[in-house]
Amino acid sequence: MPTKRKHRDEIWKEIKGYENKYEISNTGRVKSLSRKVERRNDSFHIIPEILKKQRVTKNGYATVYLAIGKSYRHFMVHRLVADAFCKKSKQKKFVNHKDGVKLNNHFSNLEWCTDSENKKHAYKIGLMSQKGESHASNKLTNKQVCEIFKSNNSTIELCEKYNVCYNTIFNIRHNRSWIHITSKLKKNDSNRRDM
Repeated sequence: MPTKRKHRDEIWKEIKGYENKYEISNTGRVKSLSRKVERRNDSFHIIPEILKKQRVTKNGYATVYLAIGKSYRHFMVHRLVADAFCKKSKQKKFVNHKDGVKLNNHFSNLEWCTDSENKKHAYKIGLMSQKGESHASNKLTNKQVCEIFKSNNSTIELCEKYNVCYNTIFNIRHNRSWIHITSKLKKNDSNRRDM
């Protein structure tokens, strides 16, 4: 059940496990609620309601720290929004950003999914690729592949320079791998020769 509205169409809900302390909005903002805290001398101190500062991880996700007493815990903002506002089924444990923008934590941009669905979506919208430098297991960049393909150095020298095996260099030079790059270079070379 929504607890408060502040901006137009912004809905706030308590964060599970942090009731009466923190709320999450359907837009991805987090706030610490106003509360009365007892001091050592039996007097009380009022802590005002404030929006929590969010940090961005090196992977590009917004995070926030929540505390109960002296215990602090780190949370991904998109998961807090999805927990509060998106319908969840038991087998779907991952949260997908529909538009691929990791900082767009509006509830309408989030959905629960399986690991497989999440990866398929990332490939579909171009966040992940099975070829080139976007592939997780590739050591080389597109620029390095171009350098290797155009180089007059020996295969052994290139292996040492780029820290890859002989077959990697051989396959690039003979247009057997990284074809999306090397075929363009090969075409450009033949066009130059025709001129």
